[in-house]
Amino acid sequence: MLNYSKTAVFLLILLAISCTPKKKEAKIEKNKSLFEKGLVVATIKGKKIEEASGLVTSAINPGMFWTHNDSGADAELFLIDQEGNIHLKVFLAGAQSIDWEDIARHGTDLYIADMGDNDAKREHHHDL
Repeated sequence: MLNYSKTAVFLLILLAISCTPKKKEAKIEKNKSLFEKGLVVATIKGKKIEEASGLVTSAINPGMFWTHNDSGADAELFLIDQEGNIHLKVFLAGAQSIDWEDIARHGTDLYIADMGDNDAKREHHHDL
């Protein structure tokens, strides 16, 4: 009889715990954005930059930015101004552009992250 009592008490506690209502989750109102709308400050001009995938300020040229194309493009960087005009194109001899995703700067050195994998086919990722 004692075993029945312990089992019954255990089942009653388990039942009570499972029937306890869950805390209400915060709901996001429909048609409300979590982010503010973006502000277009410039449009890149020219057909050389089809899909800019990274952007960093130039250390040497104030008010200018370095950018590059996304996957499928040549290994080249573009120096653009605040209005999106291309001022310089630099071809990186010996570099390979598989799927460049971002660019960063440390001092005057530029670092390009070749880490994209649009078709999930890459075995290894390489950073330049």
